[in-house]
Amino acid sequence: MNNISNKINSIDFKVKSSTIKHLADYENKDNDMKVSLNQIGLNINTAIDNGMIALPKLTNNKSINDFCSKFSTDVLELVWADVSATQKAALRLATPIGVALSKFKFGTNENNKPLSKQGNIWVKGETVPENLNKDGASKIALSNKDITKFSRQKLKLIESKDKSTPMQLATNKVINLLSELDTDEKTGNYVISEIDLTAIKTCQKIINNKLAEINSEKIDVRLKEAS
Repeated sequence: MNNISNKINSIDFKVKSSTIKHLADYENKDNDMKVSLNQIGLNINTAIDNGMIALPKLTNNKSINDFCSKFSTDVLELVWADVSATQKAALRLATPIGVALSKFKFGTNENNKPLSKQGNIWVKGETVPENLNKDGASKIALSNKDITKFSRQKLKLIESKDKSTPMQLATNKVINLLSELDTDEKTGNYVISEIDLTAIKTCQKIINNKLAEINSEKIDVRLKEAS
């Protein structure tokens, strides 16, 4: 029983220490930032697989942010409000990788290592589309760009451009950014810079003015279905 407990504690410690190290590396640009993101993604996968945190259902940026906050608190034992903006961004970028690896089990090892010498993530060749595995190899190492896109597609976090208009894509991005605003854990108040607050107010003013114009009888509004 003690051996099992020690093994779990060892995994807990490795995930925590490795993730904190790579978050610092990412912020300080001490190593390849893409490799740090890959390793953080792998650590998130390990944490989920070992019951350190539950597998989340990621549907949008808010759900990613919520998971990162919980991961930071429960696994890394950090106060989310105290985590720097750069490290928060790294966690948000790495989360879809870790969650997809855990949920769809497409990761693999080469010489007992999940990362290649270049820091790319090894995946099973048959699980990826042909454009990522043109030679039909049994396993390939995906770069951070490719593993990120593949993971987000598997989780259905990437919408087809054919389904959304440029206006929808832009407004959805603004909505997601607003949903990610940090709050003070003690007061519950939003924590936001003067620059960002000014940007929100400017956007609100422009939208209100444009809606007033659209709703007035002076403008010919031609409603059409998105192509």
